[in-house]
Amino acid sequence: MLRPYRTGKAIQNQGTLTRIFLLVACVFTLLSGASTKAADNPGFAAVLGEVQMVHASIESIRLRLGVSGALKPAFDIENASTYEVYFQALALFQKSNWLAREFGSNLNSPPPLTVPLDTIEPRHVLAVIEATHANLQPFQARLNLPEPPAPEPCPGDTSATDVYRAILGASQGLNLLLRIRIQPRDVYREVGFTTDHLKKILFQLKLKTPARRHLSDHRTHTPVDVFERLTSSYATVAELARVSGQQALVLKADSRGRTDLYPGDNYDLAALVLSEVAYLYALSIDELPPPLPPDPREISVTDVYEQVK
Repeated sequence: MLRPYRTGKAIQNQGTLTRIFLLVACVFTLLSGASTKAADNPGFAAVLGEVQMVHASIESIRLRLGVSGALKPAFDIENASTYEVYFQALALFQKSNWLAREFGSNLNSPPPLTVPLDTIEPRHVLAVIEATHANLQPFQARLNLPEPPAPEPCPGDTSATDVYRAILGASQGLNLLLRIRIQPRDVYREVGFTTDHLKKILFQLKLKTPARRHLSDHRTHTPVDVFERLTSSYATVAELARVSGQQALVLKADSRGRTDLYPGDNYDLAALVLSEVAYLYALSIDELPPPLPPDPREISVTDVYEQVK
């Protein structure tokens, strides 16, 4: 129960106006506390609003530069969890960093994550999206572009899946803006980090690590081949999650007959596979290995294809 700071006869003998004032002050205190708590713990509606702002900024830059559009996400998902959204947000941030590098800006680091993966909240995702937005703002200023207007408030029942899909849409916009498109080496590093996680999980569970498959007969694989293998790899990881008592998101990906898949699409899909493997790793080993150093070699699409288990 809330009480005024001063109690006793001095307050009891005050008139009706003073009592009303105190009542209003108490109500204001309650509402202010609730507002502060909501600001400290934003829901997915707030995250979606920020993603929409990022996407609008990307679109304004694209239109000013005269870059053609119409790329659609290469896959869809259902039943996303917060940690899966977080990893996809990191992929979006990384692309904005590459864009910053192309325009001569300093590379930035994403906000550090100081909590276990199984306790990630929407506020952690929001911090990454805000950092992505901050990466884009120098370009907007250089092009004399105003900040896009704030979107309409998002529904209160906005889900992690809604945010994930919005991030994929914004990510495709960055794929279009990157003059030096995402290269196989970028996907290779993402897959390498995932493989490093997976090997240690299998060792912890006393399961055999699959041998790496080398294909010496030809080196003509395409991003579509890598996409198909990543899709198959995700199905295996999702089954490992189910056996471990976890629930992975539902991936909807069909590459049959497609010729419009690029390393950027594989980077997004690799981020999804990484999110599941990293989460399983954190649960089984309770720590994360350090990121793999960049591979200085020239990486081909086939190198990535062979690396995906």
